[in-house]
Amino acid sequence: MLRQGKLRGGGVAEGEIDGFSTVPGSPFTTALTLGGPVLLSGDELHAALTELVPERAALARELEVHSWLLVAMFARGTALGTAVFVRFQTPRHFEVDDVLLATEFVARAAGGVDNAHRYGQERATAVALPCSLLPQRLPSPTAAETASRYLPASAHESGRQSGRRDPAVGCTRGADGGRCRGP
Repeated sequence: MLRQGKLRGGGVAEGEIDGFSTVPGSPFTTALTLGGPVLLSGDELHAALTELVPERAALARELEVHSWLLVAMFARGTALGTAVFVRFQTPRHFEVDDVLLATEFVARAAGGVDNAHRYGQERATAVALPCSLLPQRLPSPTAAETASRYLPASAHESGRQSGRRDPAVGCTRGADGGRCRGP
């Protein structure tokens, strides 16, 4: 929670592990263990917060947080994390319809996160592959000068000139047989 430019309520700096979300018995680990939503409201919520992190319980009371919905995020059988929905400063608690909507929302978000991760891996492979197909060193015959480079089939169709870098491939090798240069 930001207040006047300062992080309040036991916030966690970037790169640090939040002990509150990883401690056994926390609502986060419970949601991941069960593989489904965890709904905490009223006294149950404040008791869980007080037991695990008292300063966050005080902040929750100050902000009038009265309902928490935690939904585990899974994609292809792998846990990605937990989405947290909070209700505060309004009398309405999360209901069954809210849980169903949040579960559907998190399932779609998990698919998007997983697709982005897979795309990143495939792109890294596609960039590395052309470089690995080229010889690392050219033979040095005495009768002729040789050079090699990777030219994708799409370069012929679009009329690209030799020596230009193809950003889709991400690799260029000079005619002198130098090492392949990535993106």
